[in-house]
Amino acid sequence: QIAPPPYAPVDTISGTAHTATRADAGKYLRCTSDSSVTIVFEDDDFDVGTEIHFEQAGNGTVIFMGDTAVTVIDQRDGYDHVTPYKGAVVTAKCVAAATWKLIGPHGSVLTA
Repeated sequence: QIAPPPYAPVDTISGTAHTATRADAGKYLRCTSDSSVTIVFEDDDFDVGTEIHFEQAGNGTVIFMGDTAVTVIDQRDGYDHVTPYKGAVVTAKCVAAATWKLIGPHGSVLTA
């Protein structure tokens, strides 16, 4: 038998804050709030290679941050970790222990 292709289950984040957990691994999370949504990555022993997908499905931007033990790497030095528009999809990939790389549209320049 041939196994079906893997897929990312879809869940909704309706509030304005969410802490990423191992249960989110591989999911597509739709952030539907009209206020900004803060996503926090804590040192939860994620496996290197874990991906979590986030969509700004509401009018509120999605803000990515790590706790004191976690590094979040943006697309370019001097840019923030915020989605720029409704419909933006950002993938967070665990690239090393307690280190997440953001992939996709995010970031406004913080420094000139």
